[in-house]
Amino acid sequence: MFDDYYSFHPQLQLKKSICVVGFFGTPLAQSVRFMQAISGLPVQDIERLLEHRVGSRLQSYLKGHHKEELSKIEHSILESCLREQPSVIAIRPSTLRFRKTRDLLGTLDGVVLNQPLSVLFQLLSTIHVESRDQRFHDLDLSLPITESQLQAEWVVWKRYIPAHWHTVTTSDTAPSALGQSLFEHLQQTC
Repeated sequence: MFDDYYSFHPQLQLKKSICVVGFFGTPLAQSVRFMQAISGLPVQDIERLLEHRVGSRLQSYLKGHHKEELSKIEHSILESCLREQPSVIAIRPSTLRFRKTRDLLGTLDGVVLNQPLSVLFQLLSTIHVESRDQRFHDLDLSLPITESQLQAEWVVWKRYIPAHWHTVTTSDTAPSALGQSLFEHLQQTC
Protein backbone atom coordinates (compact mmCIF):
# COMPACT_ATOMS: atom_id res chain seq x y z
CA MET A 1 0.00 0.00 0.00
CA PHE A 2 2.73 2.49 0.92
CA ASP A 3 5.40 1.19 -1.47
CA ASP A 4 7.94 3.92 -2.09
CA TYR A 5 5.92 6.38 0.03
CA TYR A 6 9.04 7.94 1.54
CA SER A 7 11.19 7.58 -1.55
CA PHE A 8 13.08 10.67 -2.70
CA HIS A 9 13.29 9.30 -6.23
CA PRO A 10 11.21 11.01 -8.90
CA GLN A 11 8.09 9.20 -10.03
CA LEU A 12 8.79 10.52 -13.54
CA GLN A 13 11.98 11.03 -15.50
CA LEU A 14 12.29 14.02 -17.79
CA LYS A 15 14.23 13.57 -21.02
CA LYS A 16 14.57 17.33 -21.36
CA SER A 17 13.58 20.38 -19.37
CA ILE A 18 10.04 21.63 -19.55
CA CYS A 19 8.92 25.21 -18.83
CA VAL A 20 5.87 26.16 -16.80
CA VAL A 21 4.35 29.63 -16.85
CA GLY A 22 1.13 31.28 -15.75
CA PHE A 23 -0.29 34.76 -16.14
CA PHE A 24 0.06 37.34 -13.34
CA GLY A 25 -1.91 36.28 -10.28
CA THR A 26 -1.47 32.55 -10.90
CA PRO A 27 0.35 31.07 -7.88
CA LEU A 28 2.99 29.56 -10.14
CA ALA A 29 5.88 29.16 -7.68
CA GLN A 30 3.73 27.50 -5.01
CA SER A 31 2.01 25.25 -7.55
CA VAL A 32 5.30 24.06 -9.05
CA ARG A 33 6.74 23.42 -5.59
CA PHE A 34 3.67 21.36 -4.70
CA MET A 35 4.13 19.38 -7.92
CA GLN A 36 7.78 18.88 -6.94
CA ALA A 37 6.76 17.55 -3.53
CA ILE A 38 4.40 14.93 -4.94
CA SER A 39 6.51 13.94 -7.95
CA GLY A 40 10.14 14.32 -6.87
CA LEU A 41 10.94 16.15 -10.13
CA PRO A 42 13.66 18.80 -9.89
CA VAL A 43 12.42 22.39 -10.19
CA GLN A 44 14.24 25.59 -11.16
CA ASP A 45 12.37 28.77 -10.17
CA ILE A 46 13.80 31.44 -12.45
CA GLU A 47 12.42 34.37 -10.46
CA ARG A 48 14.10 33.16 -7.24
CA LEU A 49 17.36 32.47 -9.10
CA LEU A 50 17.18 35.92 -10.68
CA GLU A 51 16.63 37.61 -7.31
CA HIS A 52 19.54 35.67 -5.87
CA ARG A 53 21.79 36.74 -8.75
CA VAL A 54 20.92 40.47 -8.50
CA GLY A 55 20.84 40.41 -4.70
CA SER A 56 17.40 41.93 -4.17
CA ARG A 57 13.73 41.69 -4.98
CA LEU A 58 13.18 42.44 -8.65
CA GLN A 59 10.96 45.41 -7.83
CA SER A 60 13.83 47.02 -5.92
CA TYR A 61 16.38 46.12 -8.58
CA LEU A 62 14.31 47.72 -11.34
CA LYS A 63 14.23 51.05 -9.51
CA GLY A 64 17.88 51.52 -10.48
CA HIS A 65 18.20 49.33 -13.58
CA HIS A 66 16.49 48.87 -16.92
CA LYS A 67 14.26 45.88 -17.71
CA GLU A 68 16.51 45.02 -20.66
CA GLU A 69 19.44 44.47 -18.29
CA LEU A 70 17.32 42.20 -16.11
CA SER A 71 16.18 40.26 -19.18
CA LYS A 72 19.79 39.62 -20.22
CA ILE A 73 20.64 38.27 -16.76
CA GLU A 74 17.53 36.10 -16.84
CA HIS A 75 18.49 34.75 -20.27
CA SER A 76 21.92 33.69 -18.99
CA ILE A 77 20.28 31.95 -16.01
CA LEU A 78 17.95 30.06 -18.34
CA GLU A 79 20.84 28.96 -20.53
CA SER A 80 22.65 27.71 -17.43
CA CYS A 81 19.57 25.79 -16.23
CA LEU A 82 19.25 24.11 -19.61
CA ARG A 83 22.80 22.76 -19.36
CA GLU A 84 21.98 21.05 -16.06
CA GLN A 85 19.83 18.03 -15.24
CA PRO A 86 16.46 18.15 -17.04
CA SER A 87 13.99 19.85 -14.75
CA VAL A 88 10.73 21.74 -14.55
CA ILE A 89 11.59 25.41 -15.07
CA ALA A 90 9.14 27.94 -13.64
CA ILE A 91 9.39 31.17 -15.64
CA ARG A 92 7.99 34.62 -15.00
CA PRO A 93 5.13 35.83 -17.23
CA SER A 94 7.35 38.66 -18.48
CA THR A 95 10.13 36.24 -19.47
CA LEU A 96 8.30 35.68 -22.75
CA ARG A 97 8.62 39.34 -23.73
CA PHE A 98 12.39 39.27 -24.33
CA ARG A 99 12.85 38.09 -27.93
CA LYS A 100 16.15 36.24 -27.42
CA THR A 101 14.70 34.32 -24.47
CA ARG A 102 11.43 33.70 -26.29
CA ASP A 103 13.39 32.18 -29.18
CA LEU A 104 15.26 29.94 -26.73
CA LEU A 105 12.06 28.87 -24.98
CA GLY A 106 10.40 28.16 -28.32
CA THR A 107 12.76 25.19 -28.73
CA LEU A 108 11.49 23.64 -25.48
CA ASP A 109 8.26 22.05 -24.38
CA GLY A 110 6.12 24.06 -22.03
CA VAL A 111 2.96 24.10 -19.99
CA VAL A 112 0.79 27.15 -19.41
CA LEU A 113 -1.28 27.18 -16.22
CA ASN A 114 -4.43 28.91 -17.39
CA GLN A 115 -7.08 30.33 -15.12
CA PRO A 116 -10.19 32.31 -16.12
CA LEU A 117 -9.71 36.08 -16.17
CA SER A 118 -12.42 36.50 -13.54
CA VAL A 119 -10.37 34.35 -11.14
CA LEU A 120 -7.15 36.22 -11.96
CA PHE A 121 -8.83 39.60 -11.52
CA GLN A 122 -10.11 38.55 -8.09
CA LEU A 123 -6.64 37.32 -7.09
CA LEU A 124 -4.94 40.52 -8.26
CA SER A 125 -7.49 42.64 -6.41
CA THR A 126 -6.87 40.68 -3.21
CA ILE A 127 -3.12 41.01 -3.59
CA HIS A 128 -3.46 44.77 -4.15
CA VAL A 129 -5.74 45.21 -1.12
CA GLU A 130 -3.17 43.38 0.99
CA SER A 131 -0.41 45.60 -0.49
CA ARG A 132 1.50 42.59 -1.81
CA ASP A 133 2.38 44.13 -5.15
CA GLN A 134 6.10 43.26 -5.26
CA ARG A 135 5.45 40.35 -7.65
CA PHE A 136 3.66 42.54 -10.19
CA HIS A 137 6.44 45.03 -10.84
CA ASP A 138 6.68 44.11 -14.51
CA LEU A 139 2.98 44.15 -15.26
CA ASP A 140 2.73 47.14 -17.56
CA LEU A 141 -0.05 48.64 -15.50
CA SER A 142 -0.19 50.14 -12.05
CA LEU A 143 -2.38 48.47 -9.47
CA PRO A 144 -5.30 48.51 -8.97
CA ILE A 145 -6.26 47.61 -12.51
CA THR A 146 -9.59 47.31 -14.27
CA GLU A 147 -10.91 44.12 -15.81
CA SER A 148 -10.49 45.57 -19.31
CA GLN A 149 -6.84 46.48 -18.61
CA LEU A 150 -6.20 42.98 -17.28
CA GLN A 151 -7.88 41.41 -20.31
CA ALA A 152 -5.83 43.54 -22.72
CA GLU A 153 -2.60 42.57 -20.94
CA TRP A 154 -3.66 38.91 -20.97
CA VAL A 155 -4.36 38.97 -24.72
CA VAL A 156 -0.94 40.50 -25.45
CA TRP A 157 0.81 38.04 -23.14
CA LYS A 158 -0.85 35.02 -24.77
CA ARG A 159 0.65 36.04 -28.13
CA TYR A 160 4.13 35.39 -26.75
CA ILE A 161 3.42 31.79 -25.70
CA PRO A 162 4.95 29.27 -28.15
CA ALA A 163 2.16 27.62 -30.17
CA HIS A 164 3.25 24.07 -29.29
CA TRP A 165 3.09 24.60 -25.50
CA HIS A 166 0.23 22.82 -23.74
CA THR A 167 -2.41 24.57 -21.67
CA VAL A 168 -3.70 23.21 -18.39
CA THR A 169 -6.92 25.04 -17.58
CA THR A 170 -8.37 25.15 -14.10
CA SER A 171 -10.64 27.47 -12.18
CA ASP A 172 -9.20 26.32 -8.85
CA THR A 173 -6.86 28.87 -7.26
CA ALA A 174 -5.30 26.56 -4.68
CA PRO A 175 -1.60 25.93 -5.45
CA SER A 176 -2.10 22.28 -4.45
CA ALA A 177 -4.85 21.87 -7.07
CA LEU A 178 -2.78 23.62 -9.75
CA GLY A 179 0.27 21.54 -8.81
CA GLN A 180 -1.80 18.35 -8.97
CA SER A 181 -3.16 19.35 -12.41
CA LEU A 182 0.38 20.03 -13.61
CA PHE A 183 1.60 16.67 -12.29
CA GLU A 184 -1.26 14.82 -13.98
CA HIS A 185 -0.45 16.58 -17.24
CA LEU A 186 3.24 15.65 -16.97
CA GLN A 187 2.33 12.03 -16.24
CA GLN A 188 0.34 11.89 -19.47
CA THR A 189 2.93 13.60 -21.66
CA CYS A 190 6.29 12.43 -20.29
